[in-house]
Amino acid sequence: MKLRKTVFGSKTEAKLYKSLVSRWSSKLSIYPNLPFSKIVQLDKNEFTLEERDYFYKTNIDFTICKLDDQPLFSIEFDGIGHGFSRDGKYVQTCNMTDPLRKRKMDFKLKVANKINFPFMIVSFEEIEFFDKEDSLTILDGIIGQILARKEFERRIGNVPAEIESYHPDIRDEYIQDFISSSEVEAELMYDPIALKAAEMGQICFEFGISSYTFIPLTDPPLPDIKDLFDIKAIEARINAMKKTIREGCRVEINTSKGIIAQESWVRNFEGFGISPISIVRNIAEYLAFKKVLSMLPKM
Repeated sequence: MKLRKTVFGSKTEAKLYKSLVSRWSSKLSIYPNLPFSKIVQLDKNEFTLEERDYFYKTNIDFTICKLDDQPLFSIEFDGIGHGFSRDGKYVQTCNMTDPLRKRKMDFKLKVANKINFPFMIVSFEEIEFFDKEDSLTILDGIIGQILARKEFERRIGNVPAEIESYHPDIRDEYIQDFISSSEVEAELMYDPIALKAAEMGQICFEFGISSYTFIPLTDPPLPDIKDLFDIKAIEARINAMKKTIREGCRVEINTSKGIIAQESWVRNFEGFGISPISIVRNIAEYLAFKKVLSMLPKM
């Protein structure tokens, strides 16, 4: 018997914890290696005896809470299987010797799904800096989107009661504007990537650079649809979307020096209201605007 050298399972987990604390500790409390039973309380006779036994023995890598310690969401770092979660299921990307690993991961996701508790499985791709200068990661985008979604839901739940007395046309327009502005404001409040992209985009605009386009991408590519009556192609596209491995975005910005393009990709970790499409667009915009800004003194 001897004392462990660290409470973390690996150097990567320790590094990830320090990164999370550095970025988010002013807004959130972050706890490593909490027992699952400290986060979720099971009802009597929920799940099988085997599942309950595993539930009470297992820990969760990182749990993010409000400053009053109310759990908001959890993150599992999969350094062994290099997998990720999608639509409440574990997607394993490496062959492993542990035949039960997927079953264990899927069970954790199943528990979280039952109470609509965001639980994300990530690996190295999501925690590496895509921009070292601002120390930003894909995981920062995931966390930002989870928090933004909660803030958006809070805001739209507080629509002023007096709008019921408005004329229907005015009321509908007000509600649409309220929803749209609430979504944007919530994202800029909590998503550091979206905020940086917006700030850089504003600087570009002040220099007269305001025209840009974005093109959504998928891996593998989705089949084309000729028109709305091409039923077979539509069905094939829907089925292909379910098998999408990665979501991408190409941003093209028109400048006096020509088109500046940036293509970015993330794994398809959709689930719990998280949109990989929104995150990868924010990343592509951020990096594209940054390219343009680096050229401004030369333009």
